[in-house]
Amino acid sequence: MRFWPRSLKGRLTLLLFSVLLVAQLFSAAMHYRDRLQILKEASGYNLAQRITGMVVVLDQSPPDRRETFARAMDVPPLHVALLDQPKNFSGEHPESTRASLFQRLLRFSLGQDRNIMVLMPEKSVPKGSPVDSSVPRLPASMPERMRRMMESHMGRPMSIPVAGLVAQVQLTGGKWALFTYQFPDELVVWPLDLLMGLLVLLLAVWLVSYIAVRWLISPLSTLAQAAEELGKDIGHAPLSTNGPLEVRQAALAFNTMQQRLARFLDERIRIFTAISHDLKTPLTRMRLRIEQIDDRKLYQSFEHDLADMQAMVQSSLDFMRGIDLQEEPRPIDIDALTGSLAEDAQEAGDRVRVLGSATRPYPGRPLALKRAIRNLLGNAIRYAGSAEVEIRDSDTELRILVRDDGPGIPAELLEKVFEPFFRVDGSRNSATGGTGLGLSITRSIARAQGGDLVLRNRPQGGLEAELILPR
Repeated sequence: MRFWPRSLKGRLTLLLFSVLLVAQLFSAAMHYRDRLQILKEASGYNLAQRITGMVVVLDQSPPDRRETFARAMDVPPLHVALLDQPKNFSGEHPESTRASLFQRLLRFSLGQDRNIMVLMPEKSVPKGSPVDSSVPRLPASMPERMRRMMESHMGRPMSIPVAGLVAQVQLTGGKWALFTYQFPDELVVWPLDLLMGLLVLLLAVWLVSYIAVRWLISPLSTLAQAAEELGKDIGHAPLSTNGPLEVRQAALAFNTMQQRLARFLDERIRIFTAISHDLKTPLTRMRLRIEQIDDRKLYQSFEHDLADMQAMVQSSLDFMRGIDLQEEPRPIDIDALTGSLAEDAQEAGDRVRVLGSATRPYPGRPLALKRAIRNLLGNAIRYAGSAEVEIRDSDTELRILVRDDGPGIPAELLEKVFEPFFRVDGSRNSATGGTGLGLSITRSIARAQGGDLVLRNRPQGGLEAELILPR
Protein backbone atom coordinates (compact mmCIF):
# COMPACT_ATOMS: atom_id res chain seq x y z
CA MET A 1 0.00 0.00 0.00
CA ARG A 2 1.44 3.37 -1.05
CA PHE A 3 0.46 5.38 2.06
CA TRP A 4 1.13 2.62 4.60
CA PRO A 5 4.40 3.43 6.43
CA ARG A 6 7.23 0.93 6.13
CA SER A 7 8.62 1.46 9.63
CA LEU A 8 7.04 -0.01 12.75
CA LYS A 9 7.18 3.43 14.39
CA GLY A 10 5.18 4.97 11.56
CA ARG A 11 2.63 2.17 11.52
CA LEU A 12 1.97 2.32 15.27
CA THR A 13 1.68 6.11 15.18
CA LEU A 14 -0.73 5.99 12.24
CA LEU A 15 -2.79 3.26 13.93
CA LEU A 16 -3.13 5.21 17.18
CA PHE A 17 -3.93 8.42 15.32
CA SER A 18 -6.57 6.68 13.16
CA VAL A 19 -8.30 5.10 16.17
CA LEU A 20 -8.32 8.44 17.98
CA LEU A 21 -9.65 10.21 14.90
CA VAL A 22 -12.52 7.74 14.52
CA ALA A 23 -13.35 8.03 18.21
CA GLN A 24 -13.34 11.83 18.06
CA LEU A 25 -15.48 11.89 14.93
CA PHE A 26 -18.00 9.57 16.58
CA SER A 27 -18.02 11.78 19.67
CA ALA A 28 -18.43 14.88 17.51
CA ALA A 29 -21.32 13.23 15.65
CA MET A 30 -23.07 12.52 18.97
CA HIS A 31 -22.46 16.13 19.99
CA TYR A 32 -23.79 17.19 16.59
CA ARG A 33 -27.05 15.35 17.14
CA ASP A 34 -27.55 16.33 20.78
CA ARG A 35 -26.72 19.96 20.19
CA LEU A 36 -29.13 20.18 17.28
CA GLN A 37 -31.90 18.78 19.43
CA ILE A 38 -31.10 21.16 22.27
CA LEU A 39 -31.00 24.13 19.91
CA LYS A 40 -34.38 23.21 18.49
CA GLU A 41 -35.94 22.73 21.90
CA ALA A 42 -34.37 25.86 23.37
CA SER A 43 -35.32 27.93 20.34
CA GLY A 44 -38.98 26.85 20.57
CA TYR A 45 -39.17 27.42 24.32
CA ASN A 46 -37.51 30.85 24.16
CA LEU A 47 -39.73 31.89 21.29
CA ALA A 48 -42.85 30.83 23.23
CA GLN A 49 -41.65 32.82 26.24
CA ARG A 50 -41.09 35.93 24.12
CA ILE A 51 -44.54 35.68 22.54
CA THR A 52 -46.08 35.12 25.98
CA GLY A 53 -44.37 38.22 27.32
CA MET A 54 -45.56 40.34 24.38
CA VAL A 55 -49.14 39.11 24.78
CA VAL A 56 -49.10 40.00 28.47
CA VAL A 57 -47.80 43.50 27.67
CA LEU A 58 -50.43 44.06 24.98
CA ASP A 59 -53.20 42.74 27.23
CA GLN A 60 -52.27 45.19 29.97
CA SER A 61 -51.87 48.13 27.58
CA PRO A 62 -54.71 50.59 26.92
CA PRO A 63 -56.46 49.82 23.60
CA ASP A 64 -55.40 53.14 22.08
CA ARG A 65 -51.72 52.46 22.92
CA ARG A 66 -51.51 48.87 21.65
CA GLU A 67 -50.50 49.90 18.13
CA THR A 68 -47.60 51.90 19.55
CA PHE A 69 -46.46 49.02 21.74
CA ALA A 70 -46.81 46.56 18.84
CA ARG A 71 -44.60 48.71 16.60
CA ALA A 72 -42.05 48.99 19.40
CA MET A 73 -41.93 45.22 19.84
CA ASP A 74 -41.74 44.55 16.11
CA VAL A 75 -38.03 43.65 16.06
CA PRO A 76 -36.78 41.08 13.49
CA PRO A 77 -36.73 38.18 13.31
CA LEU A 78 -39.96 38.24 15.38
CA HIS A 79 -42.59 40.53 13.82
CA VAL A 80 -45.75 41.70 15.58
CA ALA A 81 -48.94 43.08 14.03
CA LEU A 82 -52.45 43.73 15.35
CA LEU A 83 -55.50 42.41 13.46
CA ASP A 84 -59.23 42.77 13.89
CA GLN A 85 -59.83 39.21 12.71
CA PRO A 86 -57.45 36.25 12.48
CA LYS A 87 -56.19 35.22 9.07
CA ASN A 88 -57.00 31.81 7.74
CA PHE A 89 -54.00 29.93 6.30
CA SER A 90 -55.39 26.40 6.58
CA GLY A 91 -55.83 26.17 2.82
CA GLU A 92 -52.26 27.15 2.13
CA HIS A 93 -50.45 25.09 4.76
CA PRO A 94 -51.60 21.84 6.38
CA GLU A 95 -51.44 21.37 10.12
CA SER A 96 -48.27 19.84 11.52
CA THR A 97 -47.17 18.15 14.72
CA ARG A 98 -44.63 20.92 15.41
CA ALA A 99 -47.38 23.55 15.22
CA SER A 100 -49.58 21.56 17.61
CA LEU A 101 -46.75 21.22 20.14
CA PHE A 102 -45.96 24.93 19.99
CA GLN A 103 -49.65 25.76 20.39
CA ARG A 104 -49.83 23.58 23.50
CA LEU A 105 -46.75 25.37 24.86
CA LEU A 106 -48.42 28.79 24.38
CA ARG A 107 -51.67 27.58 25.98
CA PHE A 108 -49.68 26.35 28.95
CA SER A 109 -48.19 29.85 29.39
CA LEU A 110 -51.25 31.97 28.51
CA GLY A 111 -54.08 29.76 29.72
CA GLN A 112 -56.13 26.99 28.22
CA ASP A 113 -59.09 29.23 27.41
CA ARG A 114 -57.02 31.53 25.21
CA ASN A 115 -57.75 31.44 21.48
CA ILE A 116 -54.49 30.55 19.77
CA MET A 117 -53.73 29.57 16.20
CA VAL A 118 -50.25 28.33 15.23
CA LEU A 119 -48.88 27.54 11.80
CA MET A 120 -45.39 26.28 10.90
CA PRO A 121 -45.01 26.24 7.09
CA GLU A 122 -42.51 23.97 5.38
CA LYS A 123 -39.51 25.33 3.51
CA SER A 124 -41.29 26.26 0.28
CA VAL A 125 -43.11 29.45 1.33
CA PRO A 126 -45.34 31.16 -1.28
CA LYS A 127 -44.72 34.80 -2.02
CA GLY A 128 -46.99 37.10 -0.05
CA SER A 129 -47.43 34.69 2.86
CA PRO A 130 -46.79 36.01 6.40
CA VAL A 131 -43.47 34.13 6.54
CA ASP A 132 -41.23 35.17 3.65
CA SER A 133 -37.72 33.78 3.09
CA SER A 134 -36.57 37.26 2.16
CA VAL A 135 -36.43 38.23 5.84
CA PRO A 136 -32.72 38.75 6.69
CA ARG A 137 -31.16 35.98 8.72
CA LEU A 138 -29.01 38.26 10.88
CA PRO A 139 -30.79 41.67 11.00
CA ALA A 140 -28.94 44.75 12.13
CA SER A 141 -31.32 45.23 15.05
CA MET A 142 -30.45 41.83 16.54
CA PRO A 143 -28.94 42.16 20.06
CA GLU A 144 -25.16 42.14 20.03
CA ARG A 145 -24.88 39.13 22.31
CA MET A 146 -27.13 37.06 20.08
CA ARG A 147 -25.27 38.28 16.98
CA ARG A 148 -21.91 37.20 18.43
CA MET A 149 -23.33 33.82 19.34
CA MET A 150 -24.73 33.29 15.85
CA GLU A 151 -21.57 34.52 14.09
CA SER A 152 -19.36 32.32 16.28
CA HIS A 153 -21.18 29.26 15.00
CA MET A 154 -20.45 29.69 11.33
CA GLY A 155 -19.32 26.14 10.68
CA ARG A 156 -20.81 23.32 8.73
CA PRO A 157 -24.59 24.05 8.47
CA MET A 158 -27.56 21.74 8.45
CA SER A 159 -30.92 22.68 6.96
CA ILE A 160 -34.12 22.50 9.01
CA PRO A 161 -37.43 21.54 7.45
CA VAL A 162 -39.49 24.46 8.94
CA ALA A 163 -39.36 27.85 7.24
CA GLY A 164 -40.90 29.86 10.08
CA LEU A 165 -43.69 30.32 12.57
CA VAL A 166 -47.06 32.08 12.39
CA ALA A 167 -48.86 32.45 15.71
CA GLN A 168 -52.18 34.33 16.18
CA VAL A 169 -53.28 35.04 19.76
CA GLN A 170 -56.54 36.74 20.73
CA LEU A 171 -56.03 39.65 23.11
CA THR A 172 -58.41 40.94 25.73
CA GLY A 173 -60.97 43.13 24.02
CA GLY A 174 -61.32 40.95 20.92
CA LYS A 175 -58.31 42.03 18.81
CA TRP A 176 -55.73 39.52 17.58
CA ALA A 177 -51.96 39.72 17.70
CA LEU A 178 -50.14 38.23 14.71
CA PHE A 179 -46.63 36.98 15.40
CA THR A 180 -44.39 35.89 12.50
CA TYR A 181 -40.94 34.46 13.01
CA GLN A 182 -38.43 33.52 10.31
CA PHE A 183 -36.23 30.56 11.26
CA PRO A 184 -32.70 30.62 9.84
CA ASP A 185 -32.35 28.55 6.68
CA GLU A 186 -29.64 26.58 8.46
CA LEU A 187 -28.81 25.52 11.97
CA VAL A 188 -25.08 25.40 12.55
CA VAL A 189 -23.84 22.30 14.30
CA TRP A 190 -20.09 22.46 13.72
CA PRO A 191 -18.97 25.55 15.66
CA LEU A 192 -15.43 26.78 15.23
CA ASP A 193 -14.59 26.29 18.90
CA LEU A 194 -15.52 22.61 18.65
CA LEU A 195 -13.44 22.16 15.50
CA MET A 196 -10.46 23.96 17.03
CA GLY A 197 -10.73 21.90 20.19
CA LEU A 198 -10.87 18.71 18.18
CA LEU A 199 -7.87 19.76 16.08
CA VAL A 200 -5.78 20.70 19.12
CA LEU A 201 -6.67 17.42 20.81
CA LEU A 202 -5.73 15.41 17.73
CA LEU A 203 -2.41 17.22 17.37
CA ALA A 204 -1.60 16.82 21.06
CA VAL A 205 -2.40 13.11 21.09
CA TRP A 206 -0.51 12.59 17.82
CA LEU A 207 2.56 14.27 19.31
CA VAL A 208 2.34 12.23 22.51
CA SER A 209 1.77 9.02 20.49
CA TYR A 210 4.76 9.78 18.27
CA ILE A 211 7.03 10.41 21.25
CA ALA A 212 5.76 7.32 23.08
CA VAL A 213 6.09 5.06 20.04
CA ARG A 214 9.53 6.42 19.29
CA TRP A 215 10.56 5.75 22.87
CA LEU A 216 9.22 2.19 22.65
CA ILE A 217 10.69 1.45 19.21
CA SER A 218 14.14 2.97 19.82
CA PRO A 219 15.47 -0.28 21.38
CA LEU A 220 14.57 -2.12 18.17
CA SER A 221 16.46 0.48 16.13
CA THR A 222 19.43 0.10 18.45
CA LEU A 223 19.25 -3.68 18.07
CA ALA A 224 19.11 -3.43 14.28
CA GLN A 225 22.09 -1.08 14.23
CA ALA A 226 24.03 -3.40 16.52
CA ALA A 227 23.26 -6.36 14.22
CA GLU A 228 24.58 -4.37 11.24
CA GLU A 229 27.73 -3.43 13.15
CA LEU A 230 28.16 -7.06 14.17
CA GLY A 231 28.46 -8.01 10.48
CA LYS A 232 31.31 -5.53 10.16
CA ASP A 233 33.06 -6.16 13.46
CA ILE A 234 32.45 -9.24 15.56
CA GLY A 235 34.30 -7.52 18.41
CA HIS A 236 31.90 -4.57 18.49
CA ALA A 237 31.05 -3.27 21.97
CA PRO A 238 28.09 -5.15 23.54
CA LEU A 239 24.65 -3.57 23.85
CA SER A 240 23.60 -1.73 26.97
CA THR A 241 21.32 -3.80 29.21
CA ASN A 242 19.35 -0.85 30.59
CA GLY A 243 15.66 -0.21 30.02
CA PRO A 244 12.46 -2.25 30.37
CA LEU A 245 12.54 -5.97 31.07
CA GLU A 246 11.91 -7.03 27.46
CA VAL A 247 14.63 -4.69 26.19
CA ARG A 248 17.12 -6.03 28.72
CA GLN A 249 16.30 -9.62 27.76
CA ALA A 250 16.77 -8.87 24.05
CA ALA A 251 20.07 -7.08 24.71
CA LEU A 252 21.36 -9.94 26.87
CA ALA A 253 20.39 -12.49 24.21
CA PHE A 254 22.13 -10.43 21.51
CA ASN A 255 25.29 -10.03 23.61
CA THR A 256 25.33 -13.77 24.33
CA MET A 257 24.97 -14.54 20.62
CA GLN A 258 27.82 -12.15 19.81
CA GLN A 259 30.10 -13.80 22.36
CA ARG A 260 29.33 -17.27 21.03
CA LEU A 261 29.94 -16.21 17.43
CA ALA A 262 33.25 -14.58 18.41
CA ARG A 263 34.36 -17.72 20.27
CA PHE A 264 33.33 -19.94 17.37
CA LEU A 265 35.23 -17.88 14.80
CA ASP A 266 38.26 -17.60 17.03
CA GLU A 267 38.33 -21.35 17.65
CA ARG A 268 37.91 -22.11 13.95
CA ILE A 269 40.74 -19.78 13.01
CA ARG A 270 43.04 -21.22 15.68
CA ILE A 271 42.30 -24.82 14.74
CA PHE A 272 42.67 -24.24 11.02
CA THR A 273 45.84 -22.23 11.51
CA ALA A 274 47.32 -24.86 13.80
CA ILE A 275 46.55 -27.68 11.36
CA SER A 276 47.98 -25.76 8.42
CA HIS A 277 51.08 -24.85 10.41
CA ASP A 278 51.63 -28.40 11.68
CA LEU A 279 51.46 -29.70 8.12
CA LYS A 280 54.61 -27.76 7.26
CA THR A 281 56.84 -30.07 9.33
CA PRO A 282 55.93 -33.38 7.61
CA LEU A 283 56.03 -31.62 4.22
CA THR A 284 59.58 -30.48 4.96
CA ARG A 285 60.61 -34.04 5.98
CA MET A 286 59.04 -35.46 2.83
CA ARG A 287 60.95 -32.93 0.71
CA LEU A 288 64.21 -34.09 2.33
CA ARG A 289 63.40 -37.74 1.72
CA ILE A 290 62.56 -37.38 -1.95
CA GLU A 291 66.05 -36.04 -2.44
CA GLN A 292 67.22 -39.64 -1.99
CA ILE A 293 65.14 -40.88 -4.94
CA ASP A 294 67.38 -41.73 -7.89
CA ASP A 295 64.58 -42.08 -10.44
CA ARG A 296 64.43 -38.59 -11.98
CA LYS A 297 60.90 -38.98 -13.32
CA LEU A 298 59.59 -40.23 -9.99
CA TYR A 299 61.45 -37.44 -8.21
CA GLN A 300 59.84 -34.77 -10.35
CA SER A 301 56.40 -36.28 -9.77
CA PHE A 302 56.84 -36.25 -5.98
CA GLU A 303 58.29 -32.75 -6.04
CA HIS A 304 55.32 -31.47 -8.06
CA ASP A 305 52.83 -32.97 -5.60
CA LEU A 306 54.73 -31.59 -2.62
CA ALA A 307 54.77 -28.14 -4.20
CA ASP A 308 50.99 -28.28 -4.67
CA MET A 309 50.49 -29.40 -1.06
CA GLN A 310 52.79 -26.69 0.27
CA ALA A 311 50.96 -24.04 -1.79
CA MET A 312 47.61 -25.23 -0.43
CA VAL A 313 48.90 -25.09 3.15
CA GLN A 314 50.28 -21.60 2.64
CA SER A 315 47.02 -20.47 1.00
CA SER A 316 45.06 -21.87 3.93
CA LEU A 317 47.18 -19.84 6.33
CA ASP A 318 46.64 -16.75 4.16
CA PHE A 319 42.92 -17.46 4.12
CA MET A 320 42.78 -17.58 7.91
CA ARG A 321 44.80 -14.39 8.18
CA GLY A 322 42.47 -12.79 5.64
CA ILE A 323 39.36 -13.35 7.76
CA ASP A 324 41.09 -12.58 11.04
CA LEU A 325 39.19 -9.60 12.47
CA GLN A 326 41.64 -8.65 15.22
CA GLU A 327 43.07 -5.75 13.20
CA GLU A 328 41.79 -2.39 14.42
CA PRO A 329 40.10 -0.14 11.83
CA ARG A 330 41.69 3.21 11.02
CA PRO A 331 41.50 5.81 8.22
CA ILE A 332 43.03 4.54 4.98
CA ASP A 333 44.31 6.65 2.09
CA ILE A 334 42.80 4.64 -0.77
CA ASP A 335 44.67 6.57 -3.46
CA ALA A 336 48.01 5.89 -1.81
CA LEU A 337 47.15 2.23 -1.21
CA THR A 338 46.12 1.48 -4.81
CA GLY A 339 48.99 3.61 -6.13
CA SER A 340 51.58 1.62 -4.17
CA LEU A 341 50.11 -1.71 -5.34
CA ALA A 342 50.12 -0.48 -8.96
CA GLU A 343 53.75 0.63 -8.64
CA ASP A 344 54.74 -2.77 -7.23
CA ALA A 345 53.11 -4.49 -10.19
CA GLN A 346 54.73 -2.11 -12.68
CA GLU A 347 58.17 -2.74 -11.16
CA ALA A 348 57.56 -6.45 -11.75
CA GLY A 349 56.94 -5.69 -15.45
CA ASP A 350 53.13 -5.76 -15.39
CA ARG A 351 50.83 -3.11 -16.86
CA VAL A 352 48.45 -1.54 -14.34
CA ARG A 353 46.48 1.70 -14.77
CA VAL A 354 44.61 3.55 -11.97
CA LEU A 355 41.59 5.78 -12.70
CA GLY A 356 39.60 7.99 -10.34
CA SER A 357 40.29 8.90 -6.73
CA ALA A 358 38.72 8.79 -3.28
CA THR A 359 37.27 11.99 -1.85
CA ARG A 360 38.38 11.23 1.71
CA PRO A 361 40.05 8.46 3.74
CA TYR A 362 38.15 5.22 4.23
CA PRO A 363 37.77 3.86 7.80
CA GLY A 364 38.79 0.18 7.50
CA ARG A 365 41.45 -2.44 8.23
CA PRO A 366 44.53 -1.53 6.19
CA LEU A 367 46.24 -4.92 5.95
CA ALA A 368 43.02 -6.77 5.11
CA LEU A 369 42.01 -4.23 2.48
CA LYS A 370 45.48 -4.27 0.96
CA ARG A 371 45.32 -8.06 0.70
CA ALA A 372 41.91 -7.87 -0.97
CA ILE A 373 43.01 -5.39 -3.67
CA ARG A 374 46.27 -7.29 -4.21
CA ASN A 375 44.33 -10.51 -4.78
CA LEU A 376 42.12 -8.85 -7.41
CA LEU A 377 45.13 -7.29 -9.15
CA GLY A 378 46.99 -10.60 -9.04
CA ASN A 379 44.09 -12.45 -10.66
CA ALA A 380 43.74 -9.85 -13.42
CA ILE A 381 47.49 -9.85 -14.20
CA ARG A 382 47.75 -13.64 -14.03
CA TYR A 383 44.99 -14.28 -16.54
CA ALA A 384 45.20 -11.18 -18.76
CA GLY A 385 48.71 -9.75 -18.33
CA SER A 386 47.37 -6.30 -17.38
CA ALA A 387 44.79 -4.63 -15.14
CA GLU A 388 42.81 -1.43 -14.82
CA VAL A 389 41.73 -0.09 -11.42
CA GLU A 390 38.95 2.49 -11.12
CA ILE A 391 38.00 4.21 -7.85
CA ARG A 392 34.44 5.54 -7.44
CA ASP A 393 33.64 7.34 -4.21
CA SER A 394 30.36 8.77 -2.85
CA ASP A 395 28.80 9.79 0.45
CA THR A 396 27.42 6.29 1.08
CA GLU A 397 29.97 3.85 -0.34
CA LEU A 398 33.39 3.35 -1.89
CA ARG A 399 33.68 1.19 -5.02
CA ILE A 400 36.97 -0.21 -6.35
CA LEU A 401 36.68 -1.86 -9.79
CA VAL A 402 39.43 -4.07 -11.19
CA ARG A 403 39.11 -4.95 -14.89
CA ASP A 404 41.06 -7.22 -17.18
CA ASP A 405 40.97 -8.34 -20.84
CA GLY A 406 41.25 -12.04 -20.09
CA PRO A 407 38.95 -14.92 -21.01
CA GLY A 408 36.43 -14.16 -18.27
CA ILE A 409 34.41 -16.72 -16.31
CA PRO A 410 31.34 -18.69 -17.49
CA ALA A 411 28.18 -16.97 -16.25
CA GLU A 412 27.02 -20.04 -14.31
CA LEU A 413 30.28 -20.08 -12.32
CA LEU A 414 30.43 -16.40 -11.32
CA GLU A 415 29.22 -17.25 -7.79
CA LYS A 416 30.77 -20.68 -7.47
CA VAL A 417 34.31 -19.29 -7.82
CA PHE A 418 33.93 -17.77 -4.33
CA GLU A 419 33.89 -21.24 -2.79
CA PRO A 420 37.21 -22.12 -1.14
CA PHE A 421 39.61 -24.19 -3.33
CA PHE A 422 37.29 -24.02 -6.36
CA ARG A 423 39.09 -23.42 -9.67
CA VAL A 424 37.60 -22.91 -13.09
CA ASP A 425 38.68 -25.37 -15.78
CA GLY A 426 40.47 -24.08 -18.83
CA SER A 427 42.72 -21.07 -18.54
CA ARG A 428 42.04 -20.57 -14.85
CA ASN A 429 43.47 -23.80 -13.45
CA SER A 430 46.32 -24.98 -11.33
CA ALA A 431 48.76 -24.69 -14.22
CA THR A 432 48.50 -20.94 -14.05
CA GLY A 433 49.04 -20.93 -10.29
CA GLY A 434 46.63 -20.29 -7.45
CA THR A 435 44.69 -22.60 -5.17
CA GLY A 436 41.18 -21.15 -5.46
CA LEU A 437 41.28 -19.16 -2.22
CA GLY A 438 42.01 -15.63 -3.45
CA LEU A 439 38.45 -14.64 -4.28
CA SER A 440 37.14 -16.33 -1.11
CA ILE A 441 39.58 -14.33 0.98
CA THR A 442 38.69 -11.08 -0.81
CA ARG A 443 34.93 -11.52 -0.40
CA SER A 444 35.40 -12.46 3.27
CA ILE A 445 37.39 -9.25 3.83
CA ALA A 446 34.76 -7.17 2.03
CA ARG A 447 31.84 -8.68 3.95
CA ALA A 448 33.69 -8.39 7.25
CA GLN A 449 33.63 -4.61 6.69
CA GLY A 450 29.94 -4.59 5.71
CA GLY A 451 30.57 -4.64 1.95
CA ASP A 452 30.69 -7.23 -0.79
CA LEU A 453 32.57 -8.42 -3.89
CA VAL A 454 30.75 -8.83 -7.21
CA LEU A 455 32.08 -10.39 -10.41
CA ARG A 456 30.70 -9.76 -13.89
CA ASN A 457 31.84 -10.45 -17.43
CA ARG A 458 32.52 -7.40 -19.57
CA PRO A 459 30.62 -7.07 -22.89
CA GLN A 460 33.87 -6.45 -24.79
CA GLY A 461 35.58 -9.40 -23.09
CA GLY A 462 37.35 -9.87 -19.82
CA LEU A 463 36.28 -9.81 -16.18
CA GLU A 464 35.30 -6.94 -13.88
CA ALA A 465 35.58 -7.36 -10.12
CA GLU A 466 33.77 -4.71 -8.06
CA LEU A 467 34.75 -4.29 -4.42
CA ILE A 468 31.95 -2.45 -2.59
CA LEU A 469 32.71 -0.88 0.79
CA PRO A 470 30.10 1.12 2.75
CA ARG A 471 31.05 4.50 4.17
